[in-house]
Amino acid sequence: MKPINLLLAIILILCSTQVIYSQNDTLSDSATYIVSSRYDGILFGANFTYDDEYLGQVKVVENVIEYRCKKQNWTPWTPTLANIEELEKRLPKAIRKNKLKEYTYTRQYFGVKDYRGNKYIYVNGFGSHKKRRLRSWKVRLVTVRDGGDCYFNCYYLIAEKKISEFQVQGMFR
Repeated sequence: MKPINLLLAIILILCSTQVIYSQNDTLSDSATYIVSSRYDGILFGANFTYDDEYLGQVKVVENVIEYRCKKQNWTPWTPTLANIEELEKRLPKAIRKNKLKEYTYTRQYFGVKDYRGNKYIYVNGFGSHKKRRLRSWKVRLVTVRDGGDCYFNCYYLIAEKKISEFQVQGMFR
């Protein structure tokens, strides 16, 4: 093999390799990619921001509260990995209860606190097979209109260990 072809082959292999993060690896100061044998997802910290070419600095959790949760006087907070584990013990049952297809769902987790101080985790789930198309899922809320049962969202109330307001984005089934 010619040296130039070998170099091109090495570059191709390096560019196509995916980096897999574990529970202890952080993508930024306040976002953590979580991988377990049962699920994967990104936990957004209260202060996680990204640069939008039109909007400038966007605080992701505040954006979720304003546009998705549509709640008054709610504030961001950062859940722990233990909070996520407690949530994940209950989430598969909620997915089955809502008769969703047997996809493997990737999750986005956002900590939100109501005006009384009750802590919730807002979960945004989407079919893991969609990750290739959704390139910015590790930095932005994935939003879809009428995405059917490939997409869901819900709240998990920390104190009561209860999932509520489970919604499927568009009811195509």
